[in-house]
Amino acid sequence: KIKIHFNEFILYGGYPKAMEFFNDRCAWHDYVGSSIINPIIDVDIYQQGKFKDVNKLRRAFRVFCQELNSDINFTSLLNKIQQTGNTDIIKRYLDGYADSFLLTQLPRIDENGFPDTSKNPRILLNCPAVFTYGRNSEKSINEDPIRFEQAVAGELSKMPHTTFGYWQESDEIGMDYFIRTDDQEIFGINIEGKEVN
Repeated sequence: KIKIHFNEFILYGGYPKAMEFFNDRCAWHDYVGSSIINPIIDVDIYQQGKFKDVNKLRRAFRVFCQELNSDINFTSLLNKIQQTGNTDIIKRYLDGYADSFLLTQLPRIDENGFPDTSKNPRILLNCPAVFTYGRNSEKSINEDPIRFEQAVAGELSKMPHTTFGYWQESDEIGMDYFIRTDDQEIFGINIEGKEVN
């Protein structure tokens, strides 16, 4: 059995096999890239999605991993990926990564707890390992607070029989996210974290 500290899970968790390498950062990075992320991009997304340029698809992944704390700006993403054409290709990229379970397009929730389809979603990476690899960052929770927020929100988004999304006016009500259950109950959630000693 592999026993890890909570802080290490927040950095490297999500893929059990990869945890065998968390004491060797280079080996961990190589394993996650060669055995998980790159095959998903090169086969699951590129080939099945019939995209024309795998390099732009890979660049899109890196760009998406940097755009985590604001609503998706499709035009800005198009420019950062250096992709020609219209923003539909960005939507296809996002759908491909979402369908492959690397990220979630998190909807904005309105005051009634329903997704607000008039607003753009936000990007939520689906586990800490994707966050660390995609951002090429091993900053701690204290150095990069969005790491903890992404990890917790990622787990909450997987809850069955619920609608989970972000709340725009978090400063006004002190909440970052809302969960709406099938029983019509609504729960506001504020996520804050720090390293465990």
